[in-house]
Amino acid sequence: MLKMPTTVVVTEPLGIADKFSIAWRIPLLVFRCTARFIALYLSHGEASKLHWRQKLALAYLQASRVTLTRKQQAQNRKRLTGPRIQEYCRRHRLKHRAITVHGATFSNERRIPDPVLHFVTAPVPQPGGPTIFYSHGGGYHNPIKAEGHVPFALQCGSACKAQQVVFLEYSLSPEHPYPCQLVQAVAGLRHLLEQEAIPTESIILGGDSAGGHLTASLLTHITHPSPYAPPIDLRGGQFKAVLLVSPWMAMSEEQISVLPQAHDDFLTRESVVRFWDMFRPGLNEVWSNRCDTRDTVAVWKRLFPSGHDHAISHKAMLAVGTLEVLYESCMGFGLDIGFDCVYVDSPAGLDSVRETDLVLAVVPGEAHVQPALDSALGYYDGMMMKAIFNFLRSC
Repeated sequence: MLKMPTTVVVTEPLGIADKFSIAWRIPLLVFRCTARFIALYLSHGEASKLHWRQKLALAYLQASRVTLTRKQQAQNRKRLTGPRIQEYCRRHRLKHRAITVHGATFSNERRIPDPVLHFVTAPVPQPGGPTIFYSHGGGYHNPIKAEGHVPFALQCGSACKAQQVVFLEYSLSPEHPYPCQLVQAVAGLRHLLEQEAIPTESIILGGDSAGGHLTASLLTHITHPSPYAPPIDLRGGQFKAVLLVSPWMAMSEEQISVLPQAHDDFLTRESVVRFWDMFRPGLNEVWSNRCDTRDTVAVWKRLFPSGHDHAISHKAMLAVGTLEVLYESCMGFGLDIGFDCVYVDSPAGLDSVRETDLVLAVVPGEAHVQPALDSALGYYDGMMMKAIFNFLRSC
C-alpha cells in the first residue's frame, strides 16, 4: 500500500465569513489582474520582452498575492503533491507509479517521514534514455503546482529523450523544517541507484526554486556527507547533467534582508523571508547555506573543478531571469563557482548554451521559474524554456 509523507498541513477551514470574503474579492482580483496585465503590456522595461501569455500569468499571480488573504491562499496547501501528480497523470493518460522509500532514517531526534517517488512515463518514452530526478519548488512550504511543474519536467524529458521523470514528494515546512527534505532526497536518490539499478550516468538531477536548493544540497551531501543521512557512493560515476532553475541559494539572514524589491516578479522579498522562517535552515552548514562563505564555495568548486575534470556531472546549468527577486544571489553563486555566463537573448545565446558544459544562463525580462508559469498556459516558446531545452538536447 502506498504510504504518503506524513506532513500535517496546518490550514484552518474557511468559515462563512471567509467564503463571503472570497466572493467579493473575485471582482477585485479580476480588476487588479487586468490592470497589472495592461501595465506589463505597456511597459518599456525588460518585462516588455515577454509574450502576452507570460504577462498574463505574472499579472494573475501578482494580483492574487495582494488580493487574497494569507488564510485564503493557504487553502491551496490542503491537497498534497502526491494526489496532484496522480490526478494530472490520470487526466492526461500518463503512466504513473508511486513508491514509498522506507527507512529515510533519523535526523537528530526527529523522525523523518518516508518520501514518495512518483515515476511518470512520457507519452513517447525513449527506452534506454536518461531518468530525470526532479524536485519541485514552493519555498519548501507549498505542494507541487502540477499544471506547471509536471508538464515542464515532461517537456525537459522530451528534450533529452528521457525514458521517465521521477518526482520527489518531500515533506513541507513548517511542519517539517530543515534537514528533513535533504534526508528524503538522499533516500530517493539511493533508491534509484540501488533498488532501481539506474546508472549514475543515466540520471539528470533537476529542481526549481526551493527544489533547486534541495538539488544543490543533495550534490553537496554526495561529496561532503552530512551527519543527517547515509553517504552516497557514486563509485566514480558522473551524473548526465544537473539543472537548477531559479534556485533559492541565499539562505543567511543578511542575504535575505538585502534581497531587492523586484516589482515585476511574482515572488517577493517578504515571501522569501516567510519561507525562510518556516524552513529554518542551518546557516553554518554547507548542505543548507552555500553562498557567501569560503568554505561553502570551496565545497562547490570541488563539485565542478576548474577545467571540468572529475566533476560530479558531465554538464550543469543554472538558469535565472533578470526580473527575479533571486537574480543577484543566483548570479553571485554561479560566478563564484566558475560557471560560464551566457545571456540568452538571441539565437546566438541559445547556441552558446548548447556548446557550454557549465553554464549560467541569464534570460532578460523573465521572472521566477518562468518555464513553469509558461507550461501552465501551454506556452513553450519562452527564452528560458528554449535555453533549457537546448542545454538538455546537448547532454
